[in-house]
Amino acid sequence: MKKRVTVIGAGLGGMSAAISLAKHPEYEVTLVEKNAHLGGKLNVLEKDGFRFDLGPSILTMPHFFERLFTMHNKVMNDYVTIVPVDPHWRNFFEDGTVIDLNKNTKSMLSQTALTANDIQELESFLNYAETLYTFSNKVYFENQSERKLDTVKYYNPLKIIKDSDMFSTMDEGVRKHITNPYMIDILNFFIKYVGSSPYDAPAVLNLLPYIQWKFDLWYVEGGMFNLSKGLEKLIKELPINVITNAEVAAVEKGVNGIERIHLTSKKTLETDIVVSNMEVIPFYQRITKEPEAKLAAYHKKYGPSCSGYALHLGVNKTYPQLAHHNVFHAHSSRAHFDKIFHQKTLTNDPTIYLVAPMKSDPSQGPKDHEIIK
Repeated sequence: MKKRVTVIGAGLGGMSAAISLAKHPEYEVTLVEKNAHLGGKLNVLEKDGFRFDLGPSILTMPHFFERLFTMHNKVMNDYVTIVPVDPHWRNFFEDGTVIDLNKNTKSMLSQTALTANDIQELESFLNYAETLYTFSNKVYFENQSERKLDTVKYYNPLKIIKDSDMFSTMDEGVRKHITNPYMIDILNFFIKYVGSSPYDAPAVLNLLPYIQWKFDLWYVEGGMFNLSKGLEKLIKELPINVITNAEVAAVEKGVNGIERIHLTSKKTLETDIVVSNMEVIPFYQRITKEPEAKLAAYHKKYGPSCSGYALHLGVNKTYPQLAHHNVFHAHSSRAHFDKIFHQKTLTNDPTIYLVAPMKSDPSQGPKDHEIIK
């Protein structure tokens, strides 16, 4: 008899889980989503001739998504088209300095703000970052290890401290290799992917620049929402039961865990296994309603990451100075992060990440107009 698996939440994680589980004939997979569309944070708004992509704007490591298609003998390009973006992003500084991050590091030498020594330092840094990635890929990406014992299981214990740069912060790891102050700020800002501060976060997160240079930075043609549409198309071809407009209200537990899921529509789903795409603490608070003592331990261990404030603007002019991705750096990066993460307040001198997707895809808005977000 098949085991019934219920996946709660059809964001990219939930969709990926359902697709992966559907490969195994012993599972009967149901995907439950409270919204009318699949994709979670990925969504789109069309207005006045503009197509605003409301979710994340950067795709890296597309090979992880490609696996979802190849495991079912499908080709990703038949479902979604992705194209590389170069420069990866353009960096603006208050003194007028502009630096592009290019896939080919040697081509960056043509920029007046960089010297041959700066490029050598960057390549040295990326060699260091590759070691961090190799460690993380072995332990986390491929084996999903989170406990210390699992780390020892999958990686040579004599090399863990060195290969993870365990006792350094991200900023300290950068400064071991980089002396150019602009490049320090640029590499530190890769922390934006996880919403933390490079002055507090562990050095192992310096794997982020390596990942971007190694696997490139990609744009999904038509906007990131089309990635979820591609996965949705694949899901419809697989033995996956999809229920939308279906919010989970409560669950019933038995001896072996959750046995029933109650929806706000009053419908009940019998289940043997539950996979949650919700964040851990909200899931335990709102769905399984765990005791406060258990929640307190999670609150202590998992502090919230920093969110952002996003504006989606359709403007009746173009900005030739912009690239697809742009970063306007604060005068003092350290003061910027200190305000947010230590003083817990907004800064008057923020670092701003700005996307102009029509640089790569003019079809997203009217001619001679620009999307700024």
